[in-house]
Amino acid sequence: MLVNLSPLTETMRDALRRLVEQIAEHDGISPVNESALLGIEGLRDADFFFMGLRSDPYGFVVVDERDKTLLVGVHPGHRGDGVATELLAEALANYPGYSVWAFGTLPGATELATRAGLTPVRALLRMERPLGAIAVPAAPRGTGSRRTAPSSASRWWPSTPPPSRTTRSRAGSPSPSSTS
Repeated sequence: MLVNLSPLTETMRDALRRLVEQIAEHDGISPVNESALLGIEGLRDADFFFMGLRSDPYGFVVVDERDKTLLVGVHPGHRGDGVATELLAEALANYPGYSVWAFGTLPGATELATRAGLTPVRALLRMERPLGAIAVPAAPRGTGSRRTAPSSASRWWPSTPPPSRTTRSRAGSPSPSSTS
């Protein structure tokens, strides 16, 4: 069953969070970005398409209205069954001007894009290196650090005094804020 909901019920929000976590655990990368997560939480405008039960969906599309993007996710146990194809076709029919994002070039993503008539326009590379490879420079001789209590810090970094009640503007006349 294909369901379009917006906003999400708490049941669907919990189920979608679980599905996103399961997909990320299997694929090693989340199927959604931070903007889509904000949509799931109801903190950003988003629409949703689902396949499966409300309490146990196995496929989804997040329609991110701010970024005008579609983000698709399918549970690994339901891949290859046409779930993503059906979800994406429905989402593209309803949001024809939106872009489709894929995080990671996962098996099936290229085939899905081809079936949907999509072509890659940009690639995102995630590059890393071990933190142990970064050399930390030694502090110059004669320098060091020490903890400073907030009360003693004010002796070294004085705060700006509060503004006076007779603040003058650049032209020399009293500013409107100082005349009240």
